Amino acid sequence: MVKGARVRFSKGSEVRFLSHLDLLRTIERAIRRSKLPIAYSEGFHPKPKLAFASALSVGLTSSGEYADLVMASPISATEVQDRLNATLPQGFSVDAALELPEGASSLMSIISAASYGLTLIEGSNQDLSGLVNQLLASDSLPIRRETKKGVRSLDIRPMIYDLKWDRNKNQILLRCACGSVQNVRPTEIFHFFSLPMSKVLVHREELLVRKDDGVWITPLDVLK
Repeated sequence: MVKGARVRFSKGSEVRFLSHLDLLRTIERAIRRSKLPIAYSEGFHPKPKLAFASALSVGLTSSGEYADLVMASPISATEVQDRLNATLPQGFSVDAALELPEGASSLMSIISAASYGLTLIEGSNQDLSGLVNQLLASDSLPIRRETKKGVRSLDIRPMIYDLKWDRNKNQILLRCACGSVQNVRPTEIFHFFSLPMSKVLVHREELLVRKDDGVWITPLDVLK
């Protein structure tokens, strides 16, 4: 039985400084305007049954964000996509959607990695291929991360799955852990390249699920 839709959406440069909370409110408003038959939670303050895969940091753009929408009555994924695109503001776009069957695993439980493109903006042109190879050959990549409990040391090398330098695009390509178990913030590798945040545009290209055989697939591929 189909219970809703899993959508893949983009967050463009026009809205890259929107917080995750503001993004949630924007999607909720679009759902109300679209008159989608979204299901609501019970209680004194009913909320639409809407779940995101992974919060995107402020300042980042993305072409690989995901959300699951649970519906109160049947509706096709194509219609969900069309209705949302008709009501979402500029900077947001639903690029794909699939029916979400009953019993499907939640997005947060299956996401384990993300791929990013870190583009050096004009004035930062340099060849980083040697440094990329050096980082990949390192046994450890220690960082200091600020948390609610204070600053702690962390080795992110086991959480870096791939790292490349694209000379043509002037871009660092990063695949790293992302999820509730392990997580790497793409900005945490900046200091290994001696790059200030003002010189890099970070774009999340995709969220990824790792199959038992080690192959990476998207959250939409899981439903196929």
